[in-house]
Amino acid sequence: MIAGAASCAVAVQYVMKLLVDAMAGPREGNAAAWLALSYFIGLIAFESLLWRLSGWLGCRTTVGVGVEVRLDLFKYLNGQPMRYFPIGAKGEVHVPLRVVEDLLAGTAVELWIAAPAGLAGTVIVDLGLVEI
Repeated sequence: MIAGAASCAVAVQYVMKLLVDAMAGPREGNAAAWLALSYFIGLIAFESLLWRLSGWLGCRTTVGVGVEVRLDLFKYLNGQPMRYFPIGAKGEVHVPLRVVEDLLAGTAVELWIAAPAGLAGTVIVDLGLVEI
């Protein structure tokens, strides 16, 4: 897609030359100018679409890869996979976390809390385990 968008950008320059050459000709019955103008507008629209689509796909891919890298790093450092998902963490003070992994008997669950230096406050942890 990026190569297509770059090719459209180059083609727009050549169509611009055709448009300027057609406009230098006689004004009456100049179909070449209208044809060059329609090519010019079409190429710019298609180029914009390709750039936006490739940017959107690149953004989605980067986020997906970033999440996978973090999960792989967590699995490597911890030695045991466990995923926490915040439920309703949009500006909430209370953020419940859900563990969506099966825990083996004797598994130790650690909760780490990080905050900027010099911050004072209280953290209340309500931990409950449900056996299914």
